[in-house]
Amino acid sequence: MPHTAALVVSLVASASALSAPSSAPKAALFKAIDTFNAATAVDGTVPIDFGVKGGELDKKSRAPRNLFPDGFDAVSENVGTAAKGVMAAVDALAGEASLAANAADTWKTADSPLTGEWSNLWTTAADATFDSKSERGAAKVSNVVDARKGRITNVIKFTDPESKADALRVRLTAKAVGARRLELTFRWVCVTFKKRLFGIFRSVYVPLVPATFLARLIFFFRPTRATPTPFFDLLYLDDELRVQKTGEGNVFVQKKLVE
Repeated sequence: MPHTAALVVSLVASASALSAPSSAPKAALFKAIDTFNAATAVDGTVPIDFGVKGGELDKKSRAPRNLFPDGFDAVSENVGTAAKGVMAAVDALAGEASLAANAADTWKTADSPLTGEWSNLWTTAADATFDSKSERGAAKVSNVVDARKGRITNVIKFTDPESKADALRVRLTAKAVGARRLELTFRWVCVTFKKRLFGIFRSVYVPLVPATFLARLIFFFRPTRATPTPFFDLLYLDDELRVQKTGEGNVFVQKKLVE
């Protein structure tokens, strides 16, 4: 009967909707980031320059400074509130079923969902925060992952026309240590200049094996005597979005770039 058939279709559709992961938490995160960006467009961002004095590193641990919540609160009440909104959305999304549940198990495979270029949308990490008003200048931060080869390249592309450096690339290798966690090893750093340095060098390459203080300074990890192995835990992952937390507690929200 038509009525019965329609009822069956409706029940099947409802069951499918319940079993499918909700897109609402992800949409809420994007909206929260938009709100944060609107707040910083009016009130400004956390002023970050190099080193401890510049706010890049924590005074006590010399680790990359976590801007949440104190750094954002110091900018303005609106920015602080918006940052808390982003973190609440991150927490909500982390509770959703996603590819993060076993993504590390796909490491070193050709079809790993981690592979690709990921652009940074939002972070709490001071050393990955750039602004045109600071000495560091404006920059775009991204992360290129080749899971099959087991390597990650952190890329900082300087967009300030006054910057002498064109890009900074930090190569790491990674290994899976659990379904959600990847441990990292720094390999090298390369700085590419817009004009040849001293009229000779276009790029300066520095190997980082074993890891040195410079390697720890570049991105997220703690330069102490008992430095733990750097890592990040995947909080959420799908074919568009990746959210992770480093061993230092810094959160990164990244969106995959489509070729």
